[in-house]
Amino acid sequence: MKKRIMMSVLVIALAAALIAGATQAWFTDQADVPEAKFTAGTVLVNAEEGKPTFITGKFDNVNPEDCFKVTWLIKNVGTKNAQIRVKLDKIWESKANEVDGLFDKIKEDTRIEFADIDALNAHLNALENDPAKYIVSYLPAKNSGWEIYDKDGEIWLYYTQGPLHGTYYKDDPNIEYKPDVELPLVVYFDGERMDNRYMRANFILSGYVEAIQASHDAPTEVWKDAWSDVTDPDYTPEGLAAIYKEKVQETPCWTGKNEDDNGDDRDGEIDSYDFNGNGETRNYSEGKHYKKYYTEVTINYNFTNVKDGSFDYSGTKNVTFKVVLDNHPNPAFGTRIEYPEQNITFEDGAASGTFSFVFERGNQEAGYNFFEVTVEKIE
Repeated sequence: MKKRIMMSVLVIALAAALIAGATQAWFTDQADVPEAKFTAGTVLVNAEEGKPTFITGKFDNVNPEDCFKVTWLIKNVGTKNAQIRVKLDKIWESKANEVDGLFDKIKEDTRIEFADIDALNAHLNALENDPAKYIVSYLPAKNSGWEIYDKDGEIWLYYTQGPLHGTYYKDDPNIEYKPDVELPLVVYFDGERMDNRYMRANFILSGYVEAIQASHDAPTEVWKDAWSDVTDPDYTPEGLAAIYKEKVQETPCWTGKNEDDNGDDRDGEIDSYDFNGNGETRNYSEGKHYKKYYTEVTINYNFTNVKDGSFDYSGTKNVTFKVVLDNHPNPAFGTRIEYPEQNITFEDGAASGTFSFVFERGNQEAGYNFFEVTVEKIE
């Protein structure tokens, strides 16, 4: 089952802290990440205060090959502009002891005599921290402005389209004030490695948001090569980050082409889009003695920023257009509305093309010479 979860909005308060070993003091902060089971909340970051804020996302009763879409909102409430990065930890929490016989079955299948459920959890989390045996991969959504980075075997997520503006700049007419940003992730559970040990196990993404003042090249001074690497236009993930990327990009949650357990194709739900449509009409007739009159309508369509939640949508949808035809020479015919349909394939949130349809006007010698096109529905 493919799922999409909107994560809590977190509030991170940034505090002033000295970075050990640096020759200069920078305003920094960390903030914990709240659990995904919460449906509301905000991370407020303030580069002048400096205490950690944690964020957590909890996935209940996951199955092999499941993929999820999760989103956190991170907001800077301090006065200074801030750059941010996120470090997430992966935690398994088995509930096998709550199902009659399941804990014993797991011990039998693995041939490991776990003393109790805590021992099983320690085992699962040891596997998750093994680069050759882990189950969960994650990757920021396409075109989100976030980059994944492997630093000595640890995964960091860097926001590279900042900074997040501080409140001091709220009324600055020279900038487009942007104090917050979403962190949208695709999370994937490996089908080949995920065996019966994970039955009735919940998964938790837990970690923290780290912010630092954007001025005086502080991110480079503190985050070193990592910041220089991820902000390079030619950056390509390496190491474990590259493996995560490869795994996630093969999932339906990334491609937008889902197939659920009963075989139905599900491409996700379109939550928002930008649309521009135009075109022209052409009138013609056929027949020698009893002519029939027709109007051909040609529509040029252009979709941009098509979103499935916070993600640029890729996949095929049936689009119903609403075409209003008007400006008939005979006022008695009034306005006519047509609803042509097209199967349209979107790629990374965009699609454009042209199609035509024809309707018969009977004995109306003159035709409609004006039309307006909008989108009626996408399904």
